[in-house]
Amino acid sequence: MKFPLCGISNWLFISERRPLFGARRLFSHLAVTILVFNIFLCDKADAQFASQFSMAVGEEYNDNIFFSKQNKEYDFITQITPTFTFLFQPLGAAAEPLKLNISPTAQIFARHPDENNFGRNFSLDGVYTHRWSPPLTFYLADAMQTWGGTRTTGVGAGPLVMNAPGASTGPLSPGLSPSQNLGTFISNGDTFSNHFEARADYSVAPNVTLSGSYENIYTKFLSQGGSEIANVIGARGVYNWRQEHNLYAGYRIGFLSPREGKNTIVHTFDIGDDYFSQSVIQLTPTLTLSGSTGISVNTGNDGPGIVNDSTLTLVKVWETASFAVGLQKGLTNSFGVSGVSDTLTLFGAYDIRLSEKFSARAAVDYSRYDTDDTDFNTLEVAVDLQYAITSWLCPSLRYSHRRLDGGHGAPNTNSLTQGNTFGNSVFLNLTAHFDIWPNVGRSKVKGCGGQLTSIVPQRR
Repeated sequence: MKFPLCGISNWLFISERRPLFGARRLFSHLAVTILVFNIFLCDKADAQFASQFSMAVGEEYNDNIFFSKQNKEYDFITQITPTFTFLFQPLGAAAEPLKLNISPTAQIFARHPDENNFGRNFSLDGVYTHRWSPPLTFYLADAMQTWGGTRTTGVGAGPLVMNAPGASTGPLSPGLSPSQNLGTFISNGDTFSNHFEARADYSVAPNVTLSGSYENIYTKFLSQGGSEIANVIGARGVYNWRQEHNLYAGYRIGFLSPREGKNTIVHTFDIGDDYFSQSVIQLTPTLTLSGSTGISVNTGNDGPGIVNDSTLTLVKVWETASFAVGLQKGLTNSFGVSGVSDTLTLFGAYDIRLSEKFSARAAVDYSRYDTDDTDFNTLEVAVDLQYAITSWLCPSLRYSHRRLDGGHGAPNTNSLTQGNTFGNSVFLNLTAHFDIWPNVGRSKVKGCGGQLTSIVPQRR
């Protein structure tokens, strides 16, 4: 069976020339994303394919829908989000399958009917692992998101978008960059962001791996004009020292083009270790610690010069709970506010399964952005409760608090103002999952996630 997305990508390029509903830019980037994933797929004559459809309907109360200090408006928003999930895997392939999620959102505002829309808030993410040969493996990941004029939390936001850095080895996780996650705090109107990442790992020896990577981080400010682009090329060597340690050292060169400020080149050198503990102590079976440190050198005349570049992630897993905490620090763009920023992010999350059907999550994310002419901080706290009525139907309740401190030198524009801007939201949501192929009907995947993770058909 030929891969269905091969035909989809061709259709999208036709749609880009004859755009539907004026969405030319959206379909163009969607087509490029799918085409990149198709490079490794379209020549496969035989394949396994699975798909799922999810429908989420929710009601949100938000006391600052534009997340603005000058224009603080509250509203009740009905949100409807269909999600299409596709899994594809060549027959006999040892790698993980390609997973692709597509989620447009419809919003109906009770007090601001001019903001009613379908598709202004849109997300697409995909991840694929391809084992080219026993020693050579390719990893691809892409995350795309659009925001409308409002800054609601909504269906696609999840409890919190974490900025956790990944380990030095293993598959990639699709997600926006730290600077792009800032988009929910900044009133920049209609905005488009895309984060593409590719990596190749080559095992030169049983315990030595060489890696090469490329990242493209692109944000287009559709309402206010301008864009930000970052292209990062990296190389890394990983040495499996003993069973529990991956020692690594790497170098990255980044070409940063902020919307405000001058273009610059950033050189980053870092060393680190992934530590894995499998010791069993009562109900604490696993511990993972990943960390690195180094320096980033900004060769331009705009923004911080030499800064520390560090990552640290600690994950602890119990029988019914897990806890993650960490930090990420380095030079990033500042989402159109100013030039290059020395950015520090601290995060933590606690997940617990209270019963077979009832689960809860609490998370916090704090980020500090320090540029030449301004500094500002963001804080987000969220609590999420989920109850699995059946394997395919799940209600959830989420409360979130977001806060932006304009800090010193804030330009007092729509993007950033001096002082505190804050907002609260309560979101009640009901999600139903349905299998499309190879089975048709209500999903048999257990738990509130309900997401396809395997090609293997679920038994009826």
